[in-house]
Order: sequence, then C-alpha cells, then structure tokens
Amino acid sequence: MKNLLMTIPLLFSLLIGGCAKRNNSSILSKDGVILNTTETAEDREYRIISDDQIDRLNTIIKKKRLSSEEQIMQEYAPEDKHAEGNYLYVLKRTTDNPEKITVTLLEDCIMDDSMKARKVVMDMRVQNDQYYVIKIKESYQCWKDRGHEEWNAGLCL
Repeated sequence: MKNLLMTIPLLFSLLIGGCAKRNNSSILSKDGVILNTTETAEDREYRIISDDQIDRLNTIIKKKRLSSEEQIMQEYAPEDKHAEGNYLYVLKRTTDNPEKITVTLLEDCIMDDSMKARKVVMDMRVQNDQYYVIKIKESYQCWKDRGHEEWNAGLCL
C-alpha cells in the first residue's frame, strides 16, 4: 500500500511532464527570420530574428559608434516621425541580469494597411563600452479583418 501511495505521485508527475514537453523545431522564412514553432504561448507570440540580421545590426552599431540603447533600437526599428493620429513609440529598458540589458519597443497605431502594432524585444550586452545585440524577437497585432488581432508571431495579411 505504501509503495502504491508513492507510485501515484510519481506517475502523475511523469504524465504532467510528458504533456508539457515542447517541440523545439524551427523554420527559416524567406526574409531570414527564424519562426519558432515551440508550443508555449510566449514562444508562439514572437518571431526570433536570425543571427545574420543581428550580425548586420552589430556591424552598423560598431561602424556608426552607436552608444545608447535608444540609438540602437532607432537604427533597427526607426520611429515614424511623420505618423499621424494616435501613433505611439515607447521604449522600456529592463535589467534583471547585470550582464544583459533588455529593451522593449512598443509601436502602436502604425500607419500601415495591415499591421496595427509591433513589439520588439532586444537583448544586448555591453563589453568594453561597446554595445552588442545578442537576441531580437518581434510580435505583431493586425488591424481588424487583416489577420490576428492578438499579439502573434505571424505577419498580417
């Protein structure tokens, strides 16, 4: 009986762990973006930008001597200075880890037929007073009847 009582929690944890197993495959799109196809909600929400695109951005950072998170984000995703209406371009900086800086851009009411909003999450590190981008992921919201209206990795129609 004691063995049975100990076996039930073990089986339950194996069952739950097996159900939570992720499928860690990914697909490379035509524009060089890695589409993460894992099964978690957060991973479905973001497109992971390819290392090639990040390398190109790091080359520009070095060449132009960009020295702030804001300059780097503006280089990657420039603010639309000619936008009208309720256009929003907001940057938020977070540092949970002293070796990594995360900058999140929220761009809303974009002047585009399909895309309503874009969220860019960029991870950077600073080494010898030089910024390096290590990861970028993006998420999109579409205008009504132009695709998904919730945050999602898929592009709008």
